[in-house]
Amino acid sequence: MFTKLLKSLKKNPEFSLKTDDTEKFADTISVELKTAIVDAITNSIESIEGKYLRSILEVSYFPLKSLILVPSDFEVAQSIEEFFRVHEAIDKDFKNKFFSNVLQKEYQSRRGSLVLLGEDFSPEIQFDKSSIEQTSEDEKFQISLKGRKILFRAEALLGAPVRRQNLEFSKNSSNKFNNEKLGKVSEVTLLITDGEGHKVINVSLPTIIGRSPDEKCSKYGFEIIPVNSKYISRHQIIIIPVMEDICYFVPEEASLTCATKDSEKIIPSKIYKVNNSGVRLYCGHSVDHNEVVTGNINPAEYPVIELRLPNSYKARVFQKTPQPRLK
Repeated sequence: MFTKLLKSLKKNPEFSLKTDDTEKFADTISVELKTAIVDAITNSIESIEGKYLRSILEVSYFPLKSLILVPSDFEVAQSIEEFFRVHEAIDKDFKNKFFSNVLQKEYQSRRGSLVLLGEDFSPEIQFDKSSIEQTSEDEKFQISLKGRKILFRAEALLGAPVRRQNLEFSKNSSNKFNNEKLGKVSEVTLLITDGEGHKVINVSLPTIIGRSPDEKCSKYGFEIIPVNSKYISRHQIIIIPVMEDICYFVPEEASLTCATKDSEKIIPSKIYKVNNSGVRLYCGHSVDHNEVVTGNINPAEYPVIELRLPNSYKARVFQKTPQPRLK
């Protein structure tokens, strides 16, 4: 495959690589990996932090000893193996660079327990029985009913608590600390017009917006923003950092979706990027019907939510996924 690509480049100097599918794949697995990693570390720390006094937890941290990522089935295992194999043929350090954009330097539990990663920490991808078995038709049908396929599961192993050495952390400093060091965005500005009027809110990521988001979402690090309007789903919009971009999507479970000011209907589960000019979303549109999409005028029934990048948004370190380069 790669040899054919080189030959085509030589034959046609104007040939350009079409990498949209690869970009989408990289964004998708980034989101899935981040979710699996947060779940694994949260479960691990909550299983042991109860053994320690809060006074001890406040002055110490748990080092992350190992993090194992397991593809859910043969298709996922094959795709991720091919993705890294192709890119590492060009850049031997590609996998570490990729995971540096997926991993945070620190994670926190609701009690304030802190998990820190070493500077050179890298997770392992391992295959188990499920990773080498083809998905049966019955399993595919079950996945289609659930509406979402889990791509990875993760297993985290923590070490014994270690006293912090001249480190200052606040309960909500996790994303800010890491993203400021990396020159990335850790916050967005929300302009919400609903039944309570117009309000401007600066929120840290990840964030979930809706009529009455489940309080359990905060357990996984989400900032919860309720919207007081009639036609908005309980969980309407989720905003997350993906690689070096800020993205949003409507969760699959939402019964209603949104539309942009250009009348583009937001497709549930599809990931959209917030560009420098921001995005305005009109809520209250049906997911199932292809009606004419327009902005509604009564915010008590149809709220308007605008996402804006902060003024401190800097030029990105990378542009999208690192591209293979011929040396």
